[in-house]
Amino acid sequence: RLEREEYEQRGFVANLERLLLAVDESSNATFAAHLAGQLAGGRGLPITVLHVGANAKLQEQNRADAESPEAAVINAAKASAEADADGGGGNVDVISRAREETAAEAIAEEARKGFDLLVVGMDAVAGPDGGFDRRLDDLASGFDGPLAIAAAKGVHEKEPTANARKILVPVSGSNVSRRGAEVAIALARLSSEPLQVVYVSTTRDKGARRTSPSMSLAHEEAILKDIAATAARYDINVTTRLRANTAPEVAILQEIASSRADLVVIGVDRTQGDSLNFGSIAAAVLGKSKASVLLVSDGEVRPKT
Repeated sequence: RLEREEYEQRGFVANLERLLLAVDESSNATFAAHLAGQLAGGRGLPITVLHVGANAKLQEQNRADAESPEAAVINAAKASAEADADGGGGNVDVISRAREETAAEAIAEEARKGFDLLVVGMDAVAGPDGGFDRRLDDLASGFDGPLAIAAAKGVHEKEPTANARKILVPVSGSNVSRRGAEVAIALARLSSEPLQVVYVSTTRDKGARRTSPSMSLAHEEAILKDIAATAARYDINVTTRLRANTAPEVAILQEIASSRADLVVIGVDRTQGDSLNFGSIAAAVLGKSKASVLLVSDGEVRPKT
């Protein structure tokens, strides 16, 4: 318990206090709400559900519907709390708001109230040019903090509130990949199988080790052991795998297929530019993955390299 408390003092998920969920009327909105509820449930975090778009008022009026994002948040939060080893949380405070102005204006107005994470669930995630849909660009432009974008695929397209059976999280030793791992660990409490952690190279490495094989192997195994130890603090079992000799996006897609994961959680860098950009790895996985995807950025916008 003391080790867990010490770790949580510097952790990302453990220090979240308020979540903002931006949704439309799609099944992907319900999927994002389910994930947000799981994150909030263990500690009873308040969530503001912001309905955006032309049908925002209608969505907000239907918030009591059994398939609404609000219902998905409440049900997932309750289940998450019941699965938590400490038995805390569960009764989350859900506030519904509807705004019919542009997505950027709606998010910017809410963001002034202070939120630690924006979770986005919109019908269209990818745009026609391989980037993100324009509405996601607009949403992201109004929020400067940590951002999570959900894309329901596979089983979650038809059952957006189904708990992920198998969660995969790629790690590389970077701070952003560790944040992705923290989120995956929080979500894995309701998974029926161990969390799958795979070490992949970075974009810069392109699947080629830059040091001697023995030194690199020891470093990679140490990173996997560290993530496993973190998961153990929350009574989460993990399985690990090394795929450092393959281009990272290829390694992740291969691991999705071999592990039969139905959700992959990826910590990503947000790159400076005119449109929302999480880099080539995130774009490739988002475009080709048959499993649902959750992209998690830390809020810092980094210059292009």
